[in-house]
This record gives sequence, C-alpha cells and structure tokens, in this order.
Amino acid sequence: MCGEIHPLKIHSLPYRNVLNPELGEREKIQVVVIFCEESKAARRQYTKRLLPDWLIPYSPIRMDLLLLAEQSRREQHTNLEECCEIIGCQEPRTVAKHLTRLRSGALNAALKVAREIARVPHLSPLPYVTPAVSPISRLTIYHQSLCRVWRAAGHPHGTPSLQKLIQTEFWKLLGKISISCTVPIGQPP
Repeated sequence: MCGEIHPLKIHSLPYRNVLNPELGEREKIQVVVIFCEESKAARRQYTKRLLPDWLIPYSPIRMDLLLLAEQSRREQHTNLEECCEIIGCQEPRTVAKHLTRLRSGALNAALKVAREIARVPHLSPLPYVTPAVSPISRLTIYHQSLCRVWRAAGHPHGTPSLQKLIQTEFWKLLGKISISCTVPIGQPP
C-alpha cells in the first residue's frame, strides 16, 4: 500500500475521449490519476487511473448510454442503427460488440451478487428469476435484493452501483484485472 497520494497539478491530469451523442463527436474529460512513489521505486505499476462508473474501460463509449441502448433494445426492439444513435457511435458492429460484452458482464455480476445474497439467507431469500430474464434485468433484481440485505445488516456504505458492478466485469473481460469478486466478500456478516 502506498504511503501517500501525491497531489497532481491540473495540467498533469490525463484526458480521455468520450463520445457525445448530442454533438456526434468525441469530447475530452479529465481522469484522476493516483501516483505512488513507493511502487515506482520498486519498479511496479505506480499509477492508477480512476474512471467514472459511466465510462467503459478502453472505450470512448459511455456505460450509461450503453445501458440505455440495451434497455431500448429489450423493451422497444430497436435495431443496431437506432442503438448507434443513442450511444453516438457510427459503427453498428462496435455497438453489437459492446452490447454482447454488456450482457456477459451483467450476467457475471448477477452471479456474484446472487452468491452474496445466498450467503445470508436469514436476511433475504434469493429472488426467483427464470432463465428467460435478460442479464441486465437479472442483475437489477439481484442488486435490489442485495441492497435490502445490506440495509438489514446495517451496512453503513451500501452497495456498489449497477454501473460500477458492470464496469468491474468489463475490466475482467478485457483481462486487465484479476479480482475474484465485484462485491466485497464478507460484508455484511
């Protein structure tokens, strides 16, 4: 663990490009970077970029808009071109790839959340869902149940957001992190 987090000057913050669907082009946002002198001296990775939970790792596509496109696809049966308009992307193949990753990430996150709920059956039973329920809907149902479990256990910090759970799964799908769970194990009791 690093001893200190060194403050960064405004001009040293890196930029990320993000698609803006209203403008139909990319815009720049600043990303916070944590710098660790001890890790740099030990020749290990010494920077960590903190992305907002609405941003997909290694992509200019916004997670919130991708979720909106997936919802529109499920409820209104929109095609890929209409999803492109929602997201602000011009290539339907890119949107199809991200929607597939989104469903895969949501299913993985739902399974992990379901495991956490199952660990404390005295606080809440695992909600019943059929195999026909979409991964996003399944994750939403399980997430709501997990929120009830953590409230019943008196957990002070609550649960991570749906977007944060899916973003963590995106990182894992891209092979950039190796963590075993998106929900802190052992919390609550």
